[in-house]
Amino acid sequence: EALGDMFWDDRSQSKAMGNLRVILTSLRQQLGEYVDIRRQTVAFNTGSNYWLDVAELTSLTEMLQSEAVSVDQLPRTTVRRLERAVDLYHGDFLAGFNLRDAQGFEEWARFERERLRHFVTQALQLLVAYYLRSGDYQLGLNYATRLTELDSFSEEAHRHMMLLLVRTGQRNAALRQYETCRRILADELGVEPLEETTLLYHRIKSISTVGAHNLPPQHTPFVGRTAELMLLGSYLTQSDIRVVTLVGPGGIGKTRLSTQVALENRTVFLNGVCFVPLAAIQSADFLVPSIIEALQLSDAGSERPKTQLLDYLRNRELLLFLDNFEHLVDGGIELIIDILQAAPEVKLLVTSRERLNIHGERVFEVGGLPTPPDNGQTIATHSAMQLFLQSANSTRAGFSPDAEAITQIAHICRLVEGMPLAIELAAAWVHVLSCREIAADIERNLGALSAPTRNIPQRHRSLRAVCDYSWELLSEDEQQVFQKFGAFIGRFDREAAQRVTGVSLLTLSALADKSLVRRSATGQYDVHELLRQYAAKKLADDPAELETTLDRHAGYYASLLHRRQAEFAAEHKPDALTAIETAIDNILAGWQWSLIRGRYADVRLALDGLFLFYQTGGRLWEGARLFERAVTLLELQNTTPNSDEPNDVSGLIGSLLIRQGQLLHRLASYSKAEATLRRSIDLLQPLDEKRELALALEQLGGLLYAVGRHAEAQEQLQTGLDLWSTLDDEAGIARVKNRLGTLALAQNSSSN
Repeated sequence: EALGDMFWDDRSQSKAMGNLRVILTSLRQQLGEYVDIRRQTVAFNTGSNYWLDVAELTSLTEMLQSEAVSVDQLPRTTVRRLERAVDLYHGDFLAGFNLRDAQGFEEWARFERERLRHFVTQALQLLVAYYLRSGDYQLGLNYATRLTELDSFSEEAHRHMMLLLVRTGQRNAALRQYETCRRILADELGVEPLEETTLLYHRIKSISTVGAHNLPPQHTPFVGRTAELMLLGSYLTQSDIRVVTLVGPGGIGKTRLSTQVALENRTVFLNGVCFVPLAAIQSADFLVPSIIEALQLSDAGSERPKTQLLDYLRNRELLLFLDNFEHLVDGGIELIIDILQAAPEVKLLVTSRERLNIHGERVFEVGGLPTPPDNGQTIATHSAMQLFLQSANSTRAGFSPDAEAITQIAHICRLVEGMPLAIELAAAWVHVLSCREIAADIERNLGALSAPTRNIPQRHRSLRAVCDYSWELLSEDEQQVFQKFGAFIGRFDREAAQRVTGVSLLTLSALADKSLVRRSATGQYDVHELLRQYAAKKLADDPAELETTLDRHAGYYASLLHRRQAEFAAEHKPDALTAIETAIDNILAGWQWSLIRGRYADVRLALDGLFLFYQTGGRLWEGARLFERAVTLLELQNTTPNSDEPNDVSGLIGSLLIRQGQLLHRLASYSKAEATLRRSIDLLQPLDEKRELALALEQLGGLLYAVGRHAEAQEQLQTGLDLWSTLDDEAGIARVKNRLGTLALAQNSSSN
């Protein structure tokens, strides 16, 4: 009766039942075993050998509903079931099929149609969210496309579509998707998109390039580590992992692996990747300025650099790549934590020799490249072997080892445990030595190192063996020069190399050919940090040579600052800023050495150039802190009972305080600036430092005028003018007279 009413509800019951009997007879003849027809019931025979898409889809629906699935914890088996369910759905249930005058059937079909559509919509939503989280954006995009076709009114579906498009590098398509969403909502519902959707649109629109980055260019193909790349890439897409730290010894390839990971996953982050090299900075005090510089943020005026940085990152979706963080762990963790708290969409990729030990960190220990087993069946496809062959070809074009050489290369790779830097250094000698000779020398040196120093990790001994081996193959002149490169921090140019180390162009070229010194496309040189440390240790073995080299280093960079000083008053100001910025790591290292060693002439020589760099470049806090630390150090030295030059030290402290006070004034830290300038005056007055005293009085007068203390300002400026006049310094006289004139106008205006 129910079936009769469903199909013939406009007929009498007897007529409907008669029609049903005719249909059932035909069904029994056509379908036979697949239908179970009895006196009061009609059913599909589920015990027969059959497959029905709707039945499987319904079964999957019931199974998934019983599991109470959540996108946050979606097992892979569940994902497969969801994908199967979506694959089964090719359109609405019984689409295009209808029975006239069968209202009951049409209502039943409509209910089934909506039930299945609703389930598939939910399945698609889960799949889109899952692949968005897991980082498989292309697959997620396929499902998002189906979802927007199935449920075009869902703004969440459109937002996911926009995100997936932009993450696959299709920024313009993502913007068009928003316009599609807006048009559908306006035409069909007469409403505008939600604020969340519009904000996402503007966020995407503000991005000029999807996956923007400042990663250093790589001049050789990346070798191996396929599994590591996949795993690290998955870490970057997991919301509960905020920091990915690659740890391992120097030379193991942390930076190269991280760079490749960042490059391959740059579109995961709407604002791309920012690479921050940290090997050259000396303390955590320079961490914020280094990040600001890498982000290319403009001067924020009086705003504290850390505040400026956190405000910038707050609404960014960015991968911040901090390279060589190990020496900043103690002082830099606080900033890391502050960034994580202030910027929920920022992730950090860190390379370090020690883990950070903070919440949300995923540590990945980087090991050596896979090496062939020592079983006589060497295969050149191992990553370590590939790297050796690639490096050897760079040194000796057309390098084609025979079977014996391949065996020795495998032996070399095993000796150094697949450490990339060690492999590259060993391969650099194939143009003068056979692979057997290279392997034999490394093995001989490795044994000597490992026997007495069992507490040093094997990989460290291997790398030390290669470094020692490279050292022993240098000529005496090359050794003498290379150890002096340990004095440099970061980049340096050829003039600096020649002035500090005395290297000839021929020797410099030879060291570059042997992969001990690197030359960039801009003509700058640098030494791998591990090799630089090795060179520094060699230099330290000769204390007299160490002191001489560091004196030359400090003197050269002090002279560089002095030479560039005049350019700040001319049209060459940008050139001066660029030149000093390029050399700043070495400048600061030389500055610190001069302070410690009491080379006050070099400190004075560097002082004004360094001050102008920080003032003109807008790095006011950084400069003020630098001069403050210098004052503290000199004051400690000046308390030594045997100090031979107390007046010289006091005068230098006074000069440093003036520059510190000027920068504090620019930062609107008026009280501290005044106290600093008054300290400088107190120190300079008893000394024969009239020029510096006049400058201090001038700066204090300008500060007092700025805070409205006009009478005091006039007194200080007048005293300063008298001193400048005594010195017959026309520039100083002109500056102070100009200040006094401005002050007089202000006083006259006030009295009127």
